[in-house]
Amino acid sequence: MRLFFAVPVPGTVKKAVTASIASSGLVSAPWRWIKADNFHITLKFLGETDPVLLKPLIAAGHSVAENFSPFETVYSRFGAFPDLKRPRVLFYGMDAGAREMTSLASVVDGAVEYLGFEREKKSFRPHLTIARVKTELDARVKGILRSFADLPDAATGIVDHFLLIRSILRRSGAEYEEIARFDLSPGSGQS
Repeated sequence: MRLFFAVPVPGTVKKAVTASIASSGLVSAPWRWIKADNFHITLKFLGETDPVLLKPLIAAGHSVAENFSPFETVYSRFGAFPDLKRPRVLFYGMDAGAREMTSLASVVDGAVEYLGFEREKKSFRPHLTIARVKTELDARVKGILRSFADLPDAATGIVDHFLLIRSILRRSGAEYEEIARFDLSPGSGQS
C-alpha cells in the first residue's frame, strides 16, 4: 500500500483556491489541476509500505498527536517549485501556522524513523500543491502564472487533526482512502 501522513485542507481554503483557479484564465491549462477533494499538506510520504507496519504507524501517529495542540493556518501566497520561470509544482504557501506545521512534520518524520522510514533530507516547506507541471510552458502561460492571485484573508483554517492516507493511483488521478485519524490534544505541549 502507498501511504502518507497529511493534514487535510479546510473547506474555506478549498473554495478560495477553486475560485482563484476559475478566475485565472488557466482553467484548461496544459496540466491537470489537483481535485479540491484531494487538497492536503503532506507531512510525510511513506511510499509503498508493508501492511504489517499499519498498526505501528497508527500507534506512532497517535503518539505524535498527543503532543500537539490545534493551531490556526492562513494560506495566501501563490508560488511554484523550483520557481515561476521553470514551474514543476504550483502551490499556495502558508503564512500563519507554518512554524507549527513544520514542527508537526518533523515529529512525524522522527516517529516513523524507527520503523525503517528514512528521515527527510530536504527542509520541510509547508505548501498546498494545486498542480504538477510536466511539460515546458510557453510565454503566455508563464505570464498568467506570474499574475496569479494570492488567496484572500478568508483562506484560513484550524488544524485539529492529521491523517494516515492510502493513495491509490488511477488513470484519472490519485484516489485517497483515510486509514486513520489523529486528533491533536488541546492544551498539550507543542503547537
